[in-house]
Amino acid sequence: MKLHSNRIYTPKGPKAGVLTVEGGKITAFAENTTDPEAIEYGDQRIIPGIFDTHNHGTCGYDIMNKNAPHEKQIASVKGYLKGLASQGTVNIFPTVCDPDSIRAVAEVAKEGDQDGATILGIHSEGPWLNRTGEKGIRTGWPEVSMETAHAMVEAGGGWLRLVALAPEIPGMDPIIEYFLSQGITVAAAHRDNNNKQTCPLCQGHQCGDPYRQRHDRYASPGHRRSGSSPDQ
Repeated sequence: MKLHSNRIYTPKGPKAGVLTVEGGKITAFAENTTDPEAIEYGDQRIIPGIFDTHNHGTCGYDIMNKNAPHEKQIASVKGYLKGLASQGTVNIFPTVCDPDSIRAVAEVAKEGDQDGATILGIHSEGPWLNRTGEKGIRTGWPEVSMETAHAMVEAGGGWLRLVALAPEIPGMDPIIEYFLSQGITVAAAHRDNNNKQTCPLCQGHQCGDPYRQRHDRYASPGHRRSGSSPDQ
């Protein structure tokens, strides 16, 4: 399939030309040219499909509703994937935080192709996070339990690829090591400290290793202790 537009987004910015797509992948781009076989899009924008690694829901579909019946969770995940595709997201790490929600996403992933975005892995944001809220008030965290960590991995059935947590929470060291031993990337997130305080908690793992710091890159200042910044 060939597409022509005056606004095809490339690494060098928007360009006019013809985009060739084969097997669902972009295989070629010819700048400043036309092709009688190309579908004409005029000045409409054409962008590569988005790969989103952190998304909890869209189009009214909440994939973190752990209290919903399992069948409804499955239906929500499928509707969510379709909604994502309508917005330009083609690959996704559905982001949940409990074994039941992880299991629902994993079951849909195991089914294979869906009418929507493709699941490439599961991102569990938590459950062990150190949120401080708008006024720096701690909201607490659930019991740190290896049993819960095992349940998360079992529920994922090999699809759990990323777990975000606050490494300063007491008892997190063996949890972190367990996830890493299962080939799961661990990220520091929603932590109540700055980067200098977090680095000693990485247990020798450097940036680029499976243990990563997200540096609260999406968090508002209210997620951090007053006076700290992500650059400290």
